[in-house]
Amino acid sequence: MRELVSASPVIELVDVGKTYVTRRGEYLEALARTSLSMRSGEFVTMVGPSGCGKTTLLNIVCGLTPLTSGEVRVKHTQGAAENVEIGIVFQEPTLLLWRTVLRNVLLPIEIRKKQVGQYEARARDLLRTLGLEGFEDAYPHELSGGMQQRAAIARALINDPTLLLMDEPFSALDAFTRDRLNLELLKVWETSKKTVLFVTHNMAEAVFLADRVLVMAPRPGRVVADIPIELPRPRTADMTTSPELVRYIAEIRDQMKAFGVVD
Repeated sequence: MRELVSASPVIELVDVGKTYVTRRGEYLEALARTSLSMRSGEFVTMVGPSGCGKTTLLNIVCGLTPLTSGEVRVKHTQGAAENVEIGIVFQEPTLLLWRTVLRNVLLPIEIRKKQVGQYEARARDLLRTLGLEGFEDAYPHELSGGMQQRAAIARALINDPTLLLMDEPFSALDAFTRDRLNLELLKVWETSKKTVLFVTHNMAEAVFLADRVLVMAPRPGRVVADIPIELPRPRTADMTTSPELVRYIAEIRDQMKAFGVVD
C-alpha cells in the first residue's frame, strides 16, 4: 500500500448529526451520530444507498451545510472549509459555458483575488496531467462528458488543496470512460499526496480506488463498516475483475444486506 504522508488525522467527524425541517414542519433525520477520521494522504471512499446522507456528509465537511449536532475537526481545529483548503468535484462538472477550459480552471484563483498569472503554469500542467493538453482554449460544449469532468478535477486542484472531496464525479459517464478516469485520478493522487474522500454508489469503484471503504446505512445515515482495502498499489485495470476485489465487494454487499439494501 502507498505510504501515507502522516498518521495524524486531517479530518475527524465526531457524532455528527443532521436533521432537516420539512415545509410541513416535520423533522427528517438525515445523519445520526456519524463518526469517521481520515489521515493525511489517504484515499477513502464512501458507499451506500441513495438517500443515506453521503452528499449531506460531504457538504458538512466542506462547510456548505451546517450540522445539527456533533463536531467536525479539521487538523484538530473545530470547523470546516475556513480552516483548510478544500477542493470539491461535484457529480456534474458545473463549468461556466462562456469560459474556456483554462479560464474555468483558473476561476477559483480569480474568486480569491489572487494573481491569475502566477497560477497559469500550474493550470496548464494540471490539464496536461489529466489528458487535456491542447484543449485549454476549448469551451465546455466542445468537450465530451469525461473531458468536462477532467477540467472540473483540475479546477478543484488549482489551489493545491489539502483535502479533495468528490461527490459521485463519474456516475453520469459510461463504464469505459469511468474506468479510464478512475485510473487517471489515481495517477494524480499518487503524485499529489492529497487526502481524498470520494462518494460513490458503485461498489467496484469504491474498492478499486480506496485505502478504506466506509459503508453507510440507510437513513438516518451513519457509518456501519470501515473496510481496509489491501489491494496492491499502483492499481491496474486488471484488478477490476480480480478475485480479491470481488471478495471485497461481497463484504460490502453483506453489510448492506443486514439493512435490507440488497437482496
